[in-house]
Amino acid sequence: MEYRLIVTDLDGTLLDENKNIPEENIRAIEAFRKKGGLFTIATGRGERGALPYIKKLNLDIPAILFNGGELYDPEKGRIYTVYLERKLYDIIIDHFMDNPEIGIVVHFHDKVFISEIKSAHDYYINVQKVIYDRVYNLKEIERANKILLVGDVALAKEEIKKIEQKYGININAVQSDKYYFEILPENVSKGEGLKKLCDYLKIPLGKACAVGDNFNDISLLKTAGLGVAVENAEEPLKKKARFITRRNDEGGVAFLIEKILLGKMEPFTIK
Repeated sequence: MEYRLIVTDLDGTLLDENKNIPEENIRAIEAFRKKGGLFTIATGRGERGALPYIKKLNLDIPAILFNGGELYDPEKGRIYTVYLERKLYDIIIDHFMDNPEIGIVVHFHDKVFISEIKSAHDYYINVQKVIYDRVYNLKEIERANKILLVGDVALAKEEIKKIEQKYGININAVQSDKYYFEILPENVSKGEGLKKLCDYLKIPLGKACAVGDNFNDISLLKTAGLGVAVENAEEPLKKKARFITRRNDEGGVAFLIEKILLGKMEPFTIK
């Protein structure tokens, strides 16, 4: 096969609108693996949010979690992980703590922490359905893989720019959903995560196919030998993709795998 490794985003890509993996995707993934292919996920989710899907897919190679901040092996556990710099963490928490339009969610490995519940948290809690821990003060958390800002993303972006100007720093932040803006450790991205994964598996990047739908997938698609967007992807991502497959709720990943297995990877667009 021209592409030995397929790495796909979860939400909006592999998963349907109900956060389930369509059966056609599962069947196609199994067929790809039977032919000797390798399959895994690259997601902004942490261990707690990703593990149910890792188990459902019976993954046997590391998954890229926290938007590239961690490689998690189903058998060995964490084989690579990085954390937010402490000074930056404190600055972000202090800045957004009293902002009523922005909810703060802190991720540390398999833990999810929330302090004050704001109305902005409702979307995250209702959609992701991840069990979280309430803490009195988020600054009590010793380390974090990422900070998720939930709510008004445009406002969050404006506030991050203010912080950068005030402290003379550059903050690694990326939008991963209509209501999610993520603060990540320096140099962390799904693209960098893919590089580390391919190095670990000893697979050339040119033999990797990556699939996504949102802004945080841009680096992933640019890094892989074949970058694919689902039809429901954000327009800036679709412009970076070499191929566009079907929508996430129409078995887009399965359609792509069928093309790869048939050796029919001519440029195509699904309308």
